[in-house]
Amino acid sequence: MSAVQRLAPGFLSIVLATILSGCALTSTETARQLESQEVVLSGSLYYPGYIALPKVSGQATVGFGAGDVSARVGTAFLMNNVGLGMRLYPSDLINLSLQADLGNVLMDFHAPGYRRYAMLTPRISSAATDDRPFYGGIQSNILYFTAENAYYGEETIFALAGAFGGIDYPIARRNYGVQAELIFSPLYYDGSDGRSEPYYSWSEFNFNVEISTSLYWRPSGRQASEELQPSPDIDDSFTEPEPEPEWDDSGVPLY
Repeated sequence: MSAVQRLAPGFLSIVLATILSGCALTSTETARQLESQEVVLSGSLYYPGYIALPKVSGQATVGFGAGDVSARVGTAFLMNNVGLGMRLYPSDLINLSLQADLGNVLMDFHAPGYRRYAMLTPRISSAATDDRPFYGGIQSNILYFTAENAYYGEETIFALAGAFGGIDYPIARRNYGVQAELIFSPLYYDGSDGRSEPYYSWSEFNFNVEISTSLYWRPSGRQASEELQPSPDIDDSFTEPEPEPEWDDSGVPLY
């Protein structure tokens, strides 16, 4: 048996575990800093959304100069959420954000019943620009569950932590753009009676992976304002020509 054949089962197991080991908990934020009253509307697709089901989400973001605020709604059929977000720009290179979400899980694969959750997601990220489309940072998901099944009891606290990276690529004069992001969270805390496995893990690998792609639209993008350059001042005043001098009979000009 060749080395490739011996390594193939393990490699396929890691790939399968990566695909199935998680749920989409974080909402993709625009990586760019917004000007005051600038609006960004986006639609995102996340995988996995809930176990192996994808998740779709819509979001609106409005800038206020020193940061921005956002609102969103998302669904993966069996897992739904609504949320708000806020970001601050401490510098031209850094974004500080906090997402707050409420959601529910309609069907639990471990036990009959459903769950509700509240979640906070703090993130620190670099800011993307035209010259710097790549961005990255660190984040955490902190969840508080209430459940109506016997597997988790009535309350559960769960937390994830990891890093993320992505690319933000504007098109069509920066009014439209595409964005892709990868989140890898290898650190977790499970407060459900000392259980060591995340509630959504289908494998022995204890990590969460999220992959998202987004399409965004800026109804009033910066490009339009940048193209409106102030026109130079034009002096509309009219200067009358000086009158021709008059001459006397001996040819001397009269002033």
